[in-house]
Amino acid sequence: MKIFKGMLSMFTALAMFVCAMPSVKVSATTIYGDVNNSGTVDLTDVSMLNLYLEGSVSASSINKKYADVDQNTVLDVCDLKTLKAYITYSLSNLPYSESGNTFNCNSYVFPSDSTRSYTKYNCTTGIQSTYTLNGLSNYMPRTGNYDGRQIDSSANAKSVVQLLYKDNYGQWWRGSGFIVDKHTIATCAHCIYNGTSFNTDYTIKIYDTNGSTLLNTLYAKELHVPSNYISSSSTYYDYGLIYVDSSLSSYGNIALGTATDYFMSTSSDLSISGFPAEVSGLPVGSVRYYETGEVLSSSNDYMIHSTAYNSGGDSGGPMYIEYSLNGTTFRSAIGICRGFISASPYNDRYSHGVRITTPVLRFYMDNDYINSAN
Repeated sequence: MKIFKGMLSMFTALAMFVCAMPSVKVSATTIYGDVNNSGTVDLTDVSMLNLYLEGSVSASSINKKYADVDQNTVLDVCDLKTLKAYITYSLSNLPYSESGNTFNCNSYVFPSDSTRSYTKYNCTTGIQSTYTLNGLSNYMPRTGNYDGRQIDSSANAKSVVQLLYKDNYGQWWRGSGFIVDKHTIATCAHCIYNGTSFNTDYTIKIYDTNGSTLLNTLYAKELHVPSNYISSSSTYYDYGLIYVDSSLSSYGNIALGTATDYFMSTSSDLSISGFPAEVSGLPVGSVRYYETGEVLSSSNDYMIHSTAYNSGGDSGGPMYIEYSLNGTTFRSAIGICRGFISASPYNDRYSHGVRITTPVLRFYMDNDYINSAN
């Protein structure tokens, strides 16, 4: 059974009165929002973009340029919210950008879709199993260099969580993760699998928006990582998920988005949030920090690079952009922080992490093997 889609559930109720809502006619020169190439902008476009963001539809199935209704070259829940606001007449024109920052990008290129295999670990029974999520060729109907980090106390920050776990030698480690769905937390594979076995005593700590007041302590039920990471420890597959029985809906979530290849050349702001062990060389306790840097053009189909600073403990935190609509700020994760590198072509230190692509979207948002008997 498909898991609950926390950030997107509002569109189910909205679709109930689609017949009563007129389509918005678009001309040949004004087609922003026409996601499905129908010639009109209506709730079917919202539905198609929703399916893409769940990983249920491949990028080849949608009009990518005109789905990017805020013109930031990233497809995410912010486009979904903006499109909904336009259809319900809360906005009068598309494209729309509250900040005024837009890019004129004609070639919307994303990394290609692919089939990937995963390994699931049951934290209660210790049983491992494998499964495969197939790639989709088209839509099929479905049933930093300077440590300038600051305490992350934004309204969206509760969804960035601290992870504590033991390796096979009994040593405790700490990492970060972020809530992406009602029971699902995204993080790095190396925060889940230690090269020999799955980590144990897996604990999730949720802190208030002040970054340091503990709200809840939860324990993992399932751990999932790509099978390629187990066999090769490849940085390209350093992503994983944690399933918990308790509902996470009261803590918010960070929506997942996909960035175009063009976005990597824009030097746009890209932030990292997490629970580092040290800041500016001094140890810190359980406090959430963030820093904003720039996306770097050295990013590739699998990895995203940024000048935003990170250190040990930040692994698994979101690499995100921010977007404002009608005065409200949202975060969209386009990468999962893995760590940092000090090497050419940037002789200074830079952060890197797994890039959110269609297979990664599907893993988190359209994965029937999460909390299943298989």
